[in-house]
Amino acid sequence: MADIAAIEKVTAVLPDFQSTDLAETGEKLQVHLVEMTKTQLETKQTIQATVEAERQQWQDAEAALESAKASERESIQQLEAKANALLAAQAEFKAVEEELKIAEESSREYREAGEQLRAAKVTHEMQLELFAALRSGTWTEKEQHEKLPSLKDYLQSIALEKTLVAAAEGLKTSPDARGGFDQMAIDCIAQELGEKMKALEEQLLHRAPAERQLEASLLGLQALADVCDQKAQAALAAHQLVEEKMKGFTSSIKALKQQVVKHAKQLESSTERLKAEQAEREREMKTPEISTNALRSASELQPTRSRSDAPGVAVRGGSAGEGLRLSGGHSGTGAPPGGSGGTRHAAGASARAAHRASCNGHSLTHC
Repeated sequence: MADIAAIEKVTAVLPDFQSTDLAETGEKLQVHLVEMTKTQLETKQTIQATVEAERQQWQDAEAALESAKASERESIQQLEAKANALLAAQAEFKAVEEELKIAEESSREYREAGEQLRAAKVTHEMQLELFAALRSGTWTEKEQHEKLPSLKDYLQSIALEKTLVAAAEGLKTSPDARGGFDQMAIDCIAQELGEKMKALEEQLLHRAPAERQLEASLLGLQALADVCDQKAQAALAAHQLVEEKMKGFTSSIKALKQQVVKHAKQLESSTERLKAEQAEREREMKTPEISTNALRSASELQPTRSRSDAPGVAVRGGSAGEGLRLSGGHSGTGAPPGGSGGTRHAAGASARAAHRASCNGHSLTHC
């Protein structure tokens, strides 16, 4: 890493300095670089964690959106299948209903004829009971006068001979008082009524198989129509259910798209913050490099002297920022052995330049 390399460069240069102030400044710079690096690493890790969290949220939103789209596509297929099933069920119901209608229309007259025969039989049975009561003379004279006209009307309706219809008046006479003609006429009426009943029963018996078959066919068609109608209703309900489901997917996908856009923007913003932080770190790393070069230059300009010969060298700035005075282990003025005024002046200037460069761009209270 650039910051660690910078620290290592500063550390490598420090043993070459004879100035205690410069060494102390380098140590402080090293501590500052370590603290700055730690803070930058923590900031970078925080931003990276934010980026990763937002990237995960964006990926989750994308996955949810794709899942919703897949479900929507599946629902579309289901809707198409339900629509086809609905159309088929409705077509089947319509076909069966049409067939039932045709069957009913074509058999209407035949069925009505059968109903008329059964109604005629019922009427005939009622008139037979009426005739039997009049013939036996069990009714009162008043009842005879009330019921006899109804019997005569019925006999006329079934095309009985007029003479026999007129002879029915003999039924008013009690059985013991009836003459031979009245008795013969009443017997003929009884025979005609018996033959009429036999004819009705034969007709109904003859029609019975066909009527049963027709009835079964109509009932079967009606049952099939009911089943088809139920299927069509169920298919319609299923189709409507999928339609409602599709509406839910539409609103859900819209919301998920908004979430994807939101998380994408957040991820982009955090990524830009991380890039900016990295750029700031690279800019700040230039300062330790300058400080290292300055310190190294100061080391090269100092007099070559063993540390045992100069045990306590201190660098102090002169008056008004100019000049340099070196104080050794004794009081007084003067240059140490092996040195010159020009060299001392250059060393002092280099030390001050290194000090200013090491403090450039950093808020060190000791600078």
